[in-house]
Amino acid sequence: MHPTRTTVSLAHDFSPYVAVSFALGHKADYSSTHLRDYWRRGRNILRMGQPAYIRIQDQLKRDIRRGRWKEGEGILSETEICRSFGVSRITAIRALNELSSAGFVRREKGKRSVLVSRGGRRDASFVNVLIANESHVWQPLCRALGRCLHDANMRLLNYNIEHMSEESPWEEIVSSGGAATVIEPARALGPQLHRFADRIPFPLYVMWDPETGDCPGARVLSDFLAGGYEQARHAIAGGYARCIFYTHARLGSPSQEAMISGAEKACREKRMTLKVFDVYAAESEEREIATAQAMLKDLGRNTAVLCEADWKAVIIHRAVQAMGWHVPGDVGLVGYWDTPWSEALSLSSVSPRVDAMAGEAARLILDRKVERVIVPPMLVARSSVRR
Repeated sequence: MHPTRTTVSLAHDFSPYVAVSFALGHKADYSSTHLRDYWRRGRNILRMGQPAYIRIQDQLKRDIRRGRWKEGEGILSETEICRSFGVSRITAIRALNELSSAGFVRREKGKRSVLVSRGGRRDASFVNVLIANESHVWQPLCRALGRCLHDANMRLLNYNIEHMSEESPWEEIVSSGGAATVIEPARALGPQLHRFADRIPFPLYVMWDPETGDCPGARVLSDFLAGGYEQARHAIAGGYARCIFYTHARLGSPSQEAMISGAEKACREKRMTLKVFDVYAAESEEREIATAQAMLKDLGRNTAVLCEADWKAVIIHRAVQAMGWHVPGDVGLVGYWDTPWSEALSLSSVSPRVDAMAGEAARLILDRKVERVIVPPMLVARSSVRR
């Protein structure tokens, strides 16, 4: 009986700034302010699609709940809002009127709006969304969820998990309500999830389970086991002599292990051994590509590479080109997440079907059903694997 997995650790340190730069082909100083700002803009892009008056209203609500003003004090004037947010007076007036309608402030003609309640009236017209930094996945998912909830007159209020302190914005969510709280159960949430999961409105975990697994709430999950199986089956159909799984430094997470197990299952069916290359990425693009080249030279031509994410496939693709080899003739490539990078490279990839996941999430929110829904992924076959 053939062993189905051997694991090889390859490199060193990893930075998300480097990851974004690699995938987009930047030739830049990875520690530069420019690149950090680019990364932050990518993480926060979800909020930028909202009307200005809603963004202003949400920010003022946060400031109110965090104690910037005491009850009975005047908050920002229309002129100060215009200057602070760079918007017109009409937009500032609309934001303040919305705050008044929600029960936070009292509006008086010719005077500064006065804070009357830190909590306002509990509002079920929005859905809280707690996300990490995977904007290439969460941006389309949240847009799809927003479309699904539009007819119910609900909007999304997004929070970045990486910027959350021990208490904020958990207490804010508990006090303000909302119809539901959609959560990406990233490790960054830590113990806060247990402290607040039974107090936030209708918790709904999307994409993967909390690693603890015992948090109350609904689930809409992607089937990573099936995704890994589809990756490997597609690559094996290309007639390659060997199959490897190329992953990055977080090996051991449930989603990664499920993908690898699925790929192993497909390899077992063809009596093949799956090698897992656990890559603790290098400090520069050149070093990462050199590491990938060394790996490929050791393996030889006629190798299929399954990548945990599309941006990892970008690295392999560049390494193959630098060696004078070809995709798919010498090396087959299959990515995951079906991001715009995969389309640009004509890369076969596995899509988590975010539209279907958003539809299921919206159904559970509107029907108030605590269910566990598994959404099967879909292979998007392109020309990076031999046919």
